[in-house]
Amino acid sequence: MPPDMSREKFKLTRLRLPYRMLILTVVFLSVLMFSCSKQDKPQPQLEEKLTDAKPIVSPIINSNENITKGNEFFLKGEFSNAIDFYSEALAQNRSIAFYNMGVSYYLLGDIEKSEESFRQAVKENPAFKEAYMNLAVVLIQTDKLAEAEKIVKTLLKDNNSSTAKMLVNMGNIYLKRGQTALAATYFQEAIKKGENSKYVRSNYAYFLMTVGEYKNGIAILENLADKDYTDYYNLGSAYYNEGMYAQGLANALKAMEMYRTEEAINLAALNYAALTDYKSAIALLKELIRKDPAEDYRYRLARAYYLNSDFRDANTEITSLINDFPDKSEYYRLKYEIQLGMGEIADAGRMAMAAYQRFQTDDMLYMVIKHKIIYYEPLGELEADLLSDRSSPFLDLARVAYYIFKDKMVPARQFIDKVPPETDNDYYVYQSYINMKYKKYDNVLVYAKKINKSRPEYFWYRTAVYFSTNNVAGLKETVAEQAQRETSFTRNTNVRFHLTPRIEEIDFSYRFDGTYEQMLSLMLYPLFIEPSEMMSFVAMGYKLLQENEKLSALRELERSVEFSEGIRMNNTGVADMFAYRFNEAYDKFEKANEMLNNNPYTLYNMGLAKLNLGDMESASKYFDMAVLQNNYHFPAYLGLAVTMRTLTKTTKPSDYYNIVRDRAVQAVEDKRNLPEPILYSALLAETGLGLYSKVKEDLAPHKGQNSYFNNVYAIADFLSGKGHAALDPLKNRKSIYRGRVIWDLTATEEGKNFSVDTGLLNDRAYKFMKSYALLKRGKKPVQLNFNEYKDDNAALKEMVYYSILAKDRASALRYLQQMSSIDIRYKELYKASLYYFLWIEDFVNAEASYTSLANLKASDRYTDMYKMMYFVLNYNGRRLLDTVNNYIKSYPNELTGKEYKLIYALRSENFEMTLNIINDIEKQKRDFLYDLPLEISIDGL
Repeated sequence: MPPDMSREKFKLTRLRLPYRMLILTVVFLSVLMFSCSKQDKPQPQLEEKLTDAKPIVSPIINSNENITKGNEFFLKGEFSNAIDFYSEALAQNRSIAFYNMGVSYYLLGDIEKSEESFRQAVKENPAFKEAYMNLAVVLIQTDKLAEAEKIVKTLLKDNNSSTAKMLVNMGNIYLKRGQTALAATYFQEAIKKGENSKYVRSNYAYFLMTVGEYKNGIAILENLADKDYTDYYNLGSAYYNEGMYAQGLANALKAMEMYRTEEAINLAALNYAALTDYKSAIALLKELIRKDPAEDYRYRLARAYYLNSDFRDANTEITSLINDFPDKSEYYRLKYEIQLGMGEIADAGRMAMAAYQRFQTDDMLYMVIKHKIIYYEPLGELEADLLSDRSSPFLDLARVAYYIFKDKMVPARQFIDKVPPETDNDYYVYQSYINMKYKKYDNVLVYAKKINKSRPEYFWYRTAVYFSTNNVAGLKETVAEQAQRETSFTRNTNVRFHLTPRIEEIDFSYRFDGTYEQMLSLMLYPLFIEPSEMMSFVAMGYKLLQENEKLSALRELERSVEFSEGIRMNNTGVADMFAYRFNEAYDKFEKANEMLNNNPYTLYNMGLAKLNLGDMESASKYFDMAVLQNNYHFPAYLGLAVTMRTLTKTTKPSDYYNIVRDRAVQAVEDKRNLPEPILYSALLAETGLGLYSKVKEDLAPHKGQNSYFNNVYAIADFLSGKGHAALDPLKNRKSIYRGRVIWDLTATEEGKNFSVDTGLLNDRAYKFMKSYALLKRGKKPVQLNFNEYKDDNAALKEMVYYSILAKDRASALRYLQQMSSIDIRYKELYKASLYYFLWIEDFVNAEASYTSLANLKASDRYTDMYKMMYFVLNYNGRRLLDTVNNYIKSYPNELTGKEYKLIYALRSENFEMTLNIINDIEKQKRDFLYDLPLEISIDGL
């Protein structure tokens, strides 16, 4: 059975921009004018369900054998067979036979024969009320409204004929004429009489939708049982108009399952396009064009190809349309965008100019001006149009582009406020750009999501927002969507990365983030040398390693300790260390080491002095020399755990902790008497390995006997999650070396203490670490006196970074210049200057700093990260990839290399690679974007 043509259905007009729907009113019930006696009784009707939801009334029952036989076939839905028998009955009862034939033809969808049959019925019997009712139906359907109105008005005067269906008929007549107020009266009365009638409710729902009350109409239709084609079609249309495209599509597809009509296919195509499923929309539009190669269908197909990035097919379609309809200016605008999509920039520009010369309209003028602005062509005489007083949506949009190009956002904003969004899709691009300039990221997303998906700006503006706001989920979704499209951009977007300094990603020597290694760097204390203690400590190492050469080893040691002046010099240096005079201490340790011939004690102390002076590389070198002299010099291993956390390429702090722990266990198993440095180091190593429970268990019996044990216990307790109060024993004046410093800094790190302990300011490490901790919490750092550090490169380096974080370019440059006057070959000078020049985007000087680092063979985690950063900001894909691969090879345990490889893949528009890298990094860290001190901007149109 064909779709029900008796009830109103939304019809989609063939709009060139297919986003609005008009209503094709399809006729419901009406009745022809007739004269009959009020005493005429209704004809007996066949009891059936086939016309319940239709505007017509049922066939008539008659004793005629052929009519009876025809009714039997009618009840089976076999209307053609029914008509055959009704035709046989014409000789006996013409009016009823014609009437029943009219009902059957109507249900077969043959409206012309249905009308003819009903007219014959009333001709045979002018008092045949039911025949007039059904004839009125086809009259309304064929737009013979005047005749239908007369019939319905007459019928409504008869109480027996004033049914809910008749009221609906009159309502639809007025609705079709646009007289909605009159229509509303009849529909409301119909609902009162027939609120349970599916026919009445579905028609009332249609009326509500017609007057814009889509939600109320939808509610009625959704609650209908046994929906038919028209119900689904009307629901799909209403949902489409409400912008609920998924529901609109679902109902359109259900209508298509019943009858694959042109209107249902068209509705589905519109909803697919609205859902940006252009591939499905293309398939349906091609089907429609095979049925009817209408201009609108062809234009929509060209547009769908374009939006799906099928630029070649889009160009074929739009070129054909232009050939057939050369006077449609909007077709040239689409062709222009298609040519840009294909990368045919010059051809697009020439076509735009030719179109403007042909049409001399503002939309063509806009196309030419935009092209010249984006591709840096002189505007010439066109600039006069831009600066004139004349206004139109396209001319104002051109002015927006002009002022964006001039980097004048205020007038750009003023003019875009005058432009209706539907003027051109560029409206959303320009809004995205302007809001990006002001970093109004939420607004950028709103506008960017409305940019055509075929345009690279649709991807890049959303990507820029998600990247710059550390939204991994949003970035992943955007990249996945683009990867699924399986298309590449043929037109470049001016994507730029910018450095946004973050304290976590700057190479501070004195940093305090609450890590154990940072606490350990403060706890390590210098070692006195006493001949007897030195003998027992150092000799044990030789004995364990060279059991067979004990005597010769001891003789060598005896020779070294005879140098009493060297021992005195070392111990004086230790006193300087405890007084925080680290430079003086280092000088004394260096002299002592010469006298004592690379003694592991003095080498360790030299490393510790350099550590406190902020020279990680030198500290690491001396700690390493100390363990080479004696593999059982445990404090030196702990020093390496601290320094190599920053410098190492492969080694982790835990590697050194395990060495200390394993060798301490070996010493215990050998029942050796452990000197204090070894015993303390073993406890610190186990704490570094996270064995907090074991450390506390081992120390519990000794709490109160030894302040060092008490404080190590407190640190293990704190690190196990017991809260900052666990560190309170460190505040005691008799606590371990720098116990108060550790308590103070951890309190600042946890946001519990922002005051500066002036009694600790003589301690250089405290002063700089406190500054770092305060800056990290958004507070002002400790006041630093330039004159105090003007000859101290390590301190000046810290001050450069503090100035960068404070956005104080002048001070940062001043400190860099002072550093260069002290030591032109100081690696940290070029590392800090590279970061500074990347920050201010001075890539000429950044290249000079990069080259100096390369000549000095500088390589550590931060140096290598800054190199990657350089090639991101001053983009060079090949050099970036080389440095990324080297970083990943050198630091396999770091995520940083993968994060910068993600940037390379993203910048190269390799979306599959980008998505794979995101998935890989997410396995280790979900919020990894926060690690990257970078933002993305779109610079230019």
